[in-house]
Amino acid sequence: FEVVVGARHEIHNKIARFRQGIYIAKDFRKPSERILEIIAGLGHYIVAWDEEGLVQPLPQLYYERRWSLPAIKNVSEVFAWGPANERLMLGAPSWPGIKIHQTGNPRLDLLRPELRGFYNTEVAALRKQHGRYILFNSNFASFNPAIANIAPVMGNTGRTKSPYLTWRGTLFEQWKSLLPRIAKTLPDFTFVVRPHPAEAHELWRNIAQQVPNIKVIHDGSAIPWILASEVLLHSGCTTGVESYFLDKPAISLRPNSLLNINQDLPDLLSEVVATEEQLVKALKHRLENSQTHVSSARQNQVAREAAFARTGPLAVKLIADVIETIRKQNLLGKPTTTALFKARARQFEKWLTALNPQHKTSQSMNRLRYQGQNLSEVVAKIERFSTILKQFNNVQPDNICDQIYKISLRD
Repeated sequence: FEVVVGARHEIHNKIARFRQGIYIAKDFRKPSERILEIIAGLGHYIVAWDEEGLVQPLPQLYYERRWSLPAIKNVSEVFAWGPANERLMLGAPSWPGIKIHQTGNPRLDLLRPELRGFYNTEVAALRKQHGRYILFNSNFASFNPAIANIAPVMGNTGRTKSPYLTWRGTLFEQWKSLLPRIAKTLPDFTFVVRPHPAEAHELWRNIAQQVPNIKVIHDGSAIPWILASEVLLHSGCTTGVESYFLDKPAISLRPNSLLNINQDLPDLLSEVVATEEQLVKALKHRLENSQTHVSSARQNQVAREAAFARTGPLAVKLIADVIETIRKQNLLGKPTTTALFKARARQFEKWLTALNPQHKTSQSMNRLRYQGQNLSEVVAKIERFSTILKQFNNVQPDNICDQIYKISLRD
């Protein structure tokens, strides 16, 4: 295959330039309806996974936030994270009968033991720079958005907050006061706060000024930060799941007042505490106990339901096999005049909104979501994969335009 990969917003802005191919979509939500219609109209064959399909607390909330019939009607085949994700999709209102492939997801491939060496250099550098640190992953963009007018509403109906959103707000307020107190009780350890990509950093920086051993850093992938840490702290963050699959201990704060809210996957795969005292006790136990973290039988069962391809062939191999079958069927279409016009109109619209710093697709917001890669970084990452997997030693990337790369066989 010749593969085009890069910043999603840049690829979408230039989608009319590319010849027809197999397009892998990251979701089928309502905000994707327009672009998926355009991509299908341009003759591309769309397959998809839901990037957030691994962690969903409630089916109803999933269908409100992650599901759109007009969007998925443009999708021809879907890749499931695991049995639970497959059941969730099949239970969606008016599921259109799209074929679901049980492959797992490439994000989980990166957590498997055979690929963790990909991050060795970053892990060593983080430990050298920060010493023994505790990682807190914040995921409260609904209450601390990087751009004030694009805070997600997550299940709000009218002016009434959903129980889930109210729960998240309670946790956010608790962490703001709790974090500096906990850091003071463990002055010999650094606390690294990693805000969600859609969160404002200023609030956490203001909190960090209260205590010298708190740092606020959002740099690179979360995976090396988890691997280099002593323990992860969170409240319902996907990194709690990543920590489990990386065999790293994770502690989730879940006050007793919120017990009526269903536990989601990050909590189920973490050690759950209800109070500040329990959190400090659990932290100290983890920091003083150097033995390898051991998961419970219940957690292992939940993980099996969540993820295909935890052993055996990597998810990317299973996905590539499906795509190879699709290619042989010659299912690509021809671009329509309407789709070409819509793609150009959308590109012009996005060019205008990029100039507005308060818009969700502004240049600053796009940089916050995706910090960018230069060609030498892409080459270095391919070389690391080649060394670890004993593959890809005959491919090369080319920078075809801003933050978009073509990866192909060497001539």
